[in-house]
Amino acid sequence: MVAYLTSGLLAQQPYRISAKFRCGGKDRMLDIYLAKVAKGRDAIQDLIVLMRIAQSRYGELYDCTPQGTQGTQGAQSHSPQATATATQQLTGKPG
Repeated sequence: MVAYLTSGLLAQQPYRISAKFRCGGKDRMLDIYLAKVAKGRDAIQDLIVLMRIAQSRYGELYDCTPQGTQGTQGAQSHSPQATATATQQLTGKPG
């Protein structure tokens, strides 16, 4: 799930993404919150890419392959090169 919230208790961090996935046979959930996004950026697309990177890195850290991703348009397991490319696209810096 990706959301942009402009009022209420969650408005201080209006850009949010959550993903439920399985890794190593266990259910996992990641949440990312951003207070600001640079002018001219597509915040929703950036959050989706950032979540994919986070899931890939989670898999690397815990030696598992993320599967069954919900909220980031399908599960994708990225190679380190693909993760670095996505990081560079998102930040403009080498991953």
